[in-house]
Amino acid sequence: MQELQDNKQVFYSWSSYSRCYENRPRSFFKLIVVLGFCFSFLAYFFGDPLLIVVVWALVFVAWVSSVVPPPLVDHKITKFGLQINSLFLPTKSLSAFTVLKKRNCYLLRLFVSAPESEIFVVLPENEELRKKILDHLQNEIPFIEKVPKNEIERFGEFLEKTTGL
Repeated sequence: MQELQDNKQVFYSWSSYSRCYENRPRSFFKLIVVLGFCFSFLAYFFGDPLLIVVVWALVFVAWVSSVVPPPLVDHKITKFGLQINSLFLPTKSLSAFTVLKKRNCYLLRLFVSAPESEIFVVLPENEELRKKILDHLQNEIPFIEKVPKNEIERFGEFLEKTTGL
């Protein structure tokens, strides 16, 4: 940490999970297994054993992503841009950003102009540091208050509200 204080090119630094993570309740796992059995039952009547394997592979992936915590990632905001582990994003390549609240964490959604993509970064839990980071970013790149949602995001929110997935 002393090395970061001596380095004048790093404004802010924090570590966080690579995605939002929370321990799921037992009812979530029951729902996943019941859905797996229902889809397997349908696939059995369609006579496609490969589809049954695919259904249980998806159940396994959902279980693993819910049980295993994601790795910790180091983030730095420097004089020249944003560094996420070994990925460096120059400030000039960032077109805008917004902040999302998902479950128990805050996500920084960065819009990258070069390949027209988006990058999500988990912000620190510390309220004071989070406000400093957002204030610094607002001075560098435009902030979008409300981003229009595409069909996939609307479908994901519908699933989250109805089933808790």
